[in-house]
Amino acid sequence: MKKHIDPQARIPRAFLATAALLILTTRAFAVDFQWTGSAANGYWGDANNWSPLGVPNDGVNDTATLPRIGFTNIVLADANGMPASYVVTNLVINSTNEAVANVVTIPAGQSLQTTFFLLGPGDLEELATTHFRVSGEGELRITPSNQRSDEVVRIGRSSSGPGNIATLDLSGLNSFYVTNSGRFVIGDKSGDGMPGTIILATNSTISTTEFDLGFDPAGMETILLGVGTNRLQGTIRMAVGTAGMGTIKFQDGDTNGVAIFRNRAGTGKMDIQMQQSNSESTNDVTNLIDLRGHHADLNVRLFRQSALNTLGIHTGRKGVIDNRFYFDRGIFNMDSALLGWAGDNTNNVNLFSIGGGAVNVTAVNQFTSVAIGLSGIAPATLHIGGGSLTVLNGGIGKYTLVDTANVATLILNSTNSADPAVLDMNGNYIGTDTAPLDIVEFLAGTLKNLSQFNGGSNLVKSGPGVLTLSGTNAYTGGTVVESGTLVVDSDDALSDNTPSFALMGSVLDVSGLSGGTLVLGALMPQTLQGSGTILGSLDVRNGSTLSLGNPTGTLTVTNAVTLAGTTMVSLDRSATPNSGRLQAANITFGGEIIVTNAGAGLLAGQSFQLFSGPSTGTFASVSLPATDHNGANYTWTDKLAIDGTIQVLTSSVTGPNPDPTPTNITATVTGNSVTLAWPESHTGWLLQVQTNSLSIGISPDWHTIPGSENSNELIHNIDRSQGSVFFRLVYP
Repeated sequence: MKKHIDPQARIPRAFLATAALLILTTRAFAVDFQWTGSAANGYWGDANNWSPLGVPNDGVNDTATLPRIGFTNIVLADANGMPASYVVTNLVINSTNEAVANVVTIPAGQSLQTTFFLLGPGDLEELATTHFRVSGEGELRITPSNQRSDEVVRIGRSSSGPGNIATLDLSGLNSFYVTNSGRFVIGDKSGDGMPGTIILATNSTISTTEFDLGFDPAGMETILLGVGTNRLQGTIRMAVGTAGMGTIKFQDGDTNGVAIFRNRAGTGKMDIQMQQSNSESTNDVTNLIDLRGHHADLNVRLFRQSALNTLGIHTGRKGVIDNRFYFDRGIFNMDSALLGWAGDNTNNVNLFSIGGGAVNVTAVNQFTSVAIGLSGIAPATLHIGGGSLTVLNGGIGKYTLVDTANVATLILNSTNSADPAVLDMNGNYIGTDTAPLDIVEFLAGTLKNLSQFNGGSNLVKSGPGVLTLSGTNAYTGGTVVESGTLVVDSDDALSDNTPSFALMGSVLDVSGLSGGTLVLGALMPQTLQGSGTILGSLDVRNGSTLSLGNPTGTLTVTNAVTLAGTTMVSLDRSATPNSGRLQAANITFGGEIIVTNAGAGLLAGQSFQLFSGPSTGTFASVSLPATDHNGANYTWTDKLAIDGTIQVLTSSVTGPNPDPTPTNITATVTGNSVTLAWPESHTGWLLQVQTNSLSIGISPDWHTIPGSENSNELIHNIDRSQGSVFFRLVYP
């Protein structure tokens, strides 16, 4: 074993001061100084605190090593306690395995500067714990002598052998700078993959070739942003190894921090790679960039979730990949985004979530601006819950060069009332005919300037919220309002190329159109089908078609309706209402009306209300069914001009002739079933049902039980998980 010799042992105590002076003033060679903390003051500038005797501070490649013997508080001050600045070539903090963080305090106006920083090297103590804190009103500055491409900052990282659990806590420091740096590495690249964390200073600027977070296999590497301004400059790479987890987010409880992302020079665009590894590993990977609740100013060339190999095909990764990005305040400019590039696991998550602020995509040198679900079977989702996403070039598409087994999802669902969600396509497309997006949910918010949707597919408004069409839209598919409200705020917002409209118990607000009127057939034949409500007026011109109901139900128009095309109505005596129906403030009849029976055979005397509201004019042609799909024959009484009804005068259908007098239903419970019965004289009445929660009670949504008109009894199984079930009898 090599014998350790104390360098002070050979120097007589009387000559220590002189020797120290010589070391400090005449040395022209590099020294590896080890902190001993021999002096009681803890001053960096006290030579008695270092071995060999002296102070690491000049331009001769000194190394300052803070060893694992433990140090509690080092202050950047000279031997007399006066604040001072110091420069070293290498700053090394060895593993400590101590629960209490060791602290270096940098006073206001002072600086500790180094060209290389290493925290917690595992070469000395494998799998140890290192917690190092720098505080004070001064600054810690890492400035390489040239623009190095190798590692300049290592946190919990070793050059050989395992690293350790390392935390660099700068939260109590005013300023932290890393300039012209090589790689900024957090975590251990060895097989042990120990986690590393840096908590940034109040104000931090890190300029580096790349930030590396996430090594093998269990490393969890984290950058916690400071409460002031955080400038990250350089490529961000996460999950660099076959596994590993990378996280960038603000400190818990902070609401003031600001994030600024740029390239290394600080003026251009950086790359963000949330899944760097292209290994076919079975290890799971989790990466998170969460900027929610904070102002962000991001300038990005390529944003990528998941990786590809050198041939440009997916890696076949078997482990679960969970990549999530959240942004909700500020501005985010980027050239393009590639979401869900790789992976063969359907449990994968690739989420890009916009909750507020403004995101602008330019698609420079890309076939599309935002590519969702690029290859493999890994799903990917673009979610817009607030703020705006503007696609300046290209479009939002699905990658098709390899395969299309993945699930590409786009969700527009405004939940931020202070900054409502807007998707501005700027005359670009969403999806193509050969590679349409798999799931598109236009729930709430504003959609504007859309050139085409999924190659001509129907544009569907779903969910209970309000979706607004704005700008100039030119999609060629139909416009479907499944639920909620679709608002059209101008003539240009409603595509002239849409051939059809469909309402499914929903609301279409056309009050923003010229004259507050939806015109069918202004430029080409169009159709409108369904039930629900149109806020405004309706003008059906010659060559266009209005089909009432789905196939039955009421279409309510709050203002005037003019009918000059074809009006289609279906009958179903067992439904409620029993026909398609138009209700409006006033109706002008014209064109032709065609009535068909879609249900069971009709009985003589049955009446159908087709129109409700004041009416004028007459239909040029009225076609009532003389026969139907049941083979029945009918004659009719036409009272449309009188009260908007038609009535079966004669019918070849023979069936029950029930007593029209209202009656009661009796209920008998036996075990888990209830028997419902009514008088035999009322056979032919329709039994209807609805199931709701207790908080809702009875609603207008009734459903006829098939075949109930042929009996006067029904046995119903009791499901105690249902809040409430209601039954009623309806005269046919």
